[in-house]
Amino acid sequence: MDAKRIAELLAPYLTAPQLAVPAKLDDGQLDRIVAYLDLLLRWNARINLTAVRDPQEIIRRHFGESLLLAAC
Repeated sequence: MDAKRIAELLAPYLTAPQLAVPAKLDDGQLDRIVAYLDLLLRWNARINLTAVRDPQEIIRRHFGESLLLAAC
């Protein structure tokens, strides 16, 4: 999954009404998320690290929800 698609998936979590100031991820942060997702998917194929298998759901549930809670 590319950084542009990840940014699209995370946009609702970074601009949620609960946030006082909308957040934005820079290119370096998005690149690190891409790398982390790649590693997570590779290791998850060998060892059950998460029950969520779909990369888009991983972005939403693991990254999106964490970013939203961190910003509140």
